[in-house]
Amino acid sequence: MYELEIQMRDSISNQETRKAAVKKQLQYQYEKKAAADSVKNAEAEKVKNAQLMVQQTQLKQEKTQRFALYGGLILVIIFSGFVFNRFKITQKQKAIIEIKERETYQQNI
Repeated sequence: MYELEIQMRDSISNQETRKAAVKKQLQYQYEKKAAADSVKNAEAEKVKNAQLMVQQTQLKQEKTQRFALYGGLILVIIFSGFVFNRFKITQKQKAIIEIKERETYQQNI
């Protein structure tokens, strides 16, 4: 019975040792996988942040270009209004000069 007890105790301790070794190995694999996943997540987060920064930069550029375009259009419209006003004034002056020339011509005749 003593020999059987020693055999059983050794058998039980071998099983416990195996279970502990398997448990440790599984825990190691889990931690290794978790570390790899956290590294992948960190890299994915960096890529996502970089893409977000690029998009924000592009939006700022487009906004600046839009403001420049609107400002340019406003200046062109103001300049066109000024040129049109000058053209009308010139036409009126030309008409007045023609009338004065006719009056002068008729007075000389």
